Amino acid sequence: KSSIGKIFQSIHSFFAIIYYFIINHRKFDVCYFYSPDFLFYWHVILLAKLTGKKIVFEQTELKSAYRDEKKPYHRFLRLMNQWDERNAQYLCDHLIVISKSLYTHYKDYFPRNRLSLIPIVVDLRRFTNHAVKQNGLIGYIGSFGYKDGIEGMINAFELAHHKNPQLRLRLIGYCENLERIKAIVDSRNLSMIIDLHGLVSYSKVPKFLEKCELLLMTRIDTKYAHYGSPTKLAEY
Repeated sequence: KSSIGKIFQSIHSFFAIIYYFIINHRKFDVCYFYSPDFLFYWHVILLAKLTGKKIVFEQTELKSAYRDEKKPYHRFLRLMNQWDERNAQYLCDHLIVISKSLYTHYKDYFPRNRLSLIPIVVDLRRFTNHAVKQNGLIGYIGSFGYKDGIEGMINAFELAHHKNPQLRLRLIGYCENLERIKAIVDSRNLSMIIDLHGLVSYSKVPKFLEKCELLLMTRIDTKYAHYGSPTKLAEY
């Protein structure tokens, strides 16, 4: 999408959320935010506060520990994330975190009765399709960000494929780096052995994964990675 297209999409989302909230706010008592950025969700949080809703945040990562120096504004984002973490206690009624490291970080800001540690779980009932596995098919689902090491995954797969030509790689997901990943795959003539599916519907995820013989979990070893938990295990 062009920059102008993204701007219009952001403006549309901004007003669409406000409209939805105003029309439906009497139907719910709690607003649940998944890893929210106050910079992008301040208007929804403000509406929730003004209408007396209980606000729950779920944090699965420590965003201030993430560094992507390829982005020119990464220092600004880090400062904003640090502000979010310090002031989350004033923005929400309860905070849920998924790892002990996150709990240790936030306990300095939150009273114990407003902070919960709940590990990620998976509903195994979703994975009952018993799809026939495809020989040599390796799968990954998630974001294609710097933190996920997708380029390293492609490099490793290319080496493995030279030794075993039956191997195939299936990449499912989306982020702003998707076009760059596509360019890498095309420039190396790997499009016949690497499938880039982009986004798939929630209901189709089990079928895509069950056909794989091997599922990958990648993460660059950084401070950011140690604050989270292996969410990929639950996603798989």
